[in-house]
Amino acid sequence: MELPRIEVPMRGLPAGFDGYTIAFLSDIHAGPYLGTDVLNPLFRRVTEAKPDLIVLGGDLVNYSVEEAEEVANAIKNLHAKDGILSVPGNHDHYTGDINRVVRYLEKEGVQSLVNDSTAISRRGDYISILGVDDGGAGSFDLARARERSRDTKTRILLSHTP
Repeated sequence: MELPRIEVPMRGLPAGFDGYTIAFLSDIHAGPYLGTDVLNPLFRRVTEAKPDLIVLGGDLVNYSVEEAEEVANAIKNLHAKDGILSVPGNHDHYTGDINRVVRYLEKEGVQSLVNDSTAISRRGDYISILGVDDGGAGSFDLARARERSRDTKTRILLSHTP
């Protein structure tokens, strides 16, 4: 299985980020039909591509908090220079305990951006990554994420339901 590569030109991108790569994984829906037997090799392939950053775009689980534990175990195979970020999707909320889902991810080093932001630095340049909660099942608050972002020329928004 070949991982697709898509080049996204960005106006105003700081020179330090030229060639920066982000691996984006979304809608995994781990559960009875998709377990670590599939996730482990997939996540190893993503790591072998040597992305600068990995983003998990929500719906990591189908309906159960326990499915988040299975995803977290497989996340041990994901590695990127600038780490792993995530935003929740509607199915992550459908578990009834989004905080527990987030804790499983954070235990494995994943930074969850729920109406929040982080900055990434390259050779003295910065970009801001903003993440919002799911627009249907969560508490979407773009204004809060923007307020918490570093004042940079380039902002990238992560949302399960853009």
